[in-house]
Amino acid sequence: MFVEMGLDNLSTHKQPLKTFYLCYVICTLAIFKIPLWSVYYLPRFTRPVPSWSWKTTILTRILRWSDKFLLNAGLVSSMTRDHLPPLSAQELKRIGYNCHPVWMAPVLDEDIQGEIKEWKERNRVQSVRVPGYWWGENVPGLTVGHASTPEGKIILSWG
Repeated sequence: MFVEMGLDNLSTHKQPLKTFYLCYVICTLAIFKIPLWSVYYLPRFTRPVPSWSWKTTILTRILRWSDKFLLNAGLVSSMTRDHLPPLSAQELKRIGYNCHPVWMAPVLDEDIQGEIKEWKERNRVQSVRVPGYWWGENVPGLTVGHASTPEGKIILSWG
């Protein structure tokens, strides 16, 4: 069942203690934290921004809590990238993504200018190739990874 849904690589599938921890933390949020925040933020003067509605305050508090929780639990990472090889085209298609894996070449030293160049030199870092995914329709005459057509655009995004 997990393989069909593309969930066979979830860390909780291989780490049952993490599953118990996640359940404990989510139950703590639902049973204790949200009710306490709900009462505490009823008076406007206790809200982070007094002009916020009670609902906005509670939702913001939950969002801030979830950010910290997701980072602490290791479910998402902040400011880090794994440079593992991208998944194969077949694997991507199997889990429902219509894209192609590509390797992006490192930025040439002569293309880096200004403050970025100073920071790079000061910290003695080098540009490296990184994995990425080519999304979109295949354009006749172009193969995956080539430049876009004159009317097309290429967007580089870190999500």
